[in-house]
Amino acid sequence: MNKHVLKLFCLLASILIWVQVASSVMRTREVVVPLRLTGLPETLTLAGNDWPETVRLSARGSKWRFFLIRYFGHRPGEAVVDLAGIEPGVLFTRDLTDGDIETSLTEVVVLDNVELALNVDRIDTLSVAVEVATRGELPAEWMLLSPPRAEPDSVALVGPSRILSADLKAGTAPVDLSRVHGSGPIRREIVSPHPDLVAATEAVQVLVEAAAVGRRVFEHVPLVPLMDAGQLHVEVFPPVASVEIGGPAETLSRLTASAVSLTVSSSGLEAGAHTVRPEVMLPEHCRLLSLEPEAFMLVVGGGPLRDEAP
Repeated sequence: MNKHVLKLFCLLASILIWVQVASSVMRTREVVVPLRLTGLPETLTLAGNDWPETVRLSARGSKWRFFLIRYFGHRPGEAVVDLAGIEPGVLFTRDLTDGDIETSLTEVVVLDNVELALNVDRIDTLSVAVEVATRGELPAEWMLLSPPRAEPDSVALVGPSRILSADLKAGTAPVDLSRVHGSGPIRREIVSPHPDLVAATEAVQVLVEAAAVGRRVFEHVPLVPLMDAGQLHVEVFPPVASVEIGGPAETLSRLTASAVSLTVSSSGLEAGAHTVRPEVMLPEHCRLLSLEPEAFMLVVGGGPLRDEAP
């Protein structure tokens, strides 16, 4: 017989003998088994509770069985707690016992003092608003025409009824404003406000309205004095101003000087000269960049104006 074949035969024979001996030699050792909760109705949930994932046991079995458990990942069994018939809204308490262990090992003793305390809830649904999260800053050459908004602007949250409340709001994955270069929808995932609540909608469209920024100067914009009935005669010097405004470039290109309004009020002022700053009214999305001059003289006369005879 070939020498190598003989060596292989001897090795296999020794392994078989060891397995036979190991299968007959009994040992008591510690093992760890998973804890499984069963029988919970589909309309109920244990979300928000903590319980041990494993249980430590002392058990008796063959040396071969413990060898397979240790080196080959064989499961020694499991601890099973049946939750059938459990009522929602009631704290479920129970101590884990040796009788909850399902295993082929013998002389099982639970070594860990495991006391289950579980709040069982009904699974409920609540519609909440979606708040758009942002990060970064918009490039200087762009401006937002309106805050980013989600569409749809609400989502349904599903989870334990005790966690759902009217003040909850869902969020979105952040929109990076530094990468915005125009208007359009951006898909963003929903971020749940609580780890035990799940959004029925995975993502929403975030609508971003941004426009290129422009600037424009309007010359000789008249100042309009505001007077109440019967008030003293009022004049403004100088009567016109130069106004520079910024805003969406496309909007600015269509504006006329009449879209810019400058007013000064004489309310509460005594007769004489007063230095005042006008109130500037601009179209939507526009802002004042500069005003020349910045201040004006408001002259309040000594008496009310009279209508001239025809």
